[in-house]
Amino acid sequence: MKLRNEDIIIAELGEERTFVSGHKNWRIEWAEIFEQRFEIGTLVSFFDEDDEETYFGKIDWMIVTELGDVEVSISDSPLGRIDLELLEHIKS
Repeated sequence: MKLRNEDIIIAELGEERTFVSGHKNWRIEWAEIFEQRFEIGTLVSFFDEDDEETYFGKIDWMIVTELGDVEVSISDSPLGRIDLELLEHIKS
């Protein structure tokens, strides 16, 4: 799988799923970018430029799309999929 952002390293591809649009995606357990490891349960923050609000939560799941994007879902937020590159890792 070729990723759009070559700075990202990912775990082995897991379960394959298909979006309603027909595009495929695969679950992954972790991803690293700039020596920071993100995995299920990692505490992160995300600044949403649209509503100028910062959201905090743990990563619920991570996927790689067939377009080569690494996206995550954050718990306790109204947000959909978020690009991994837009997250801040919070040390716990």
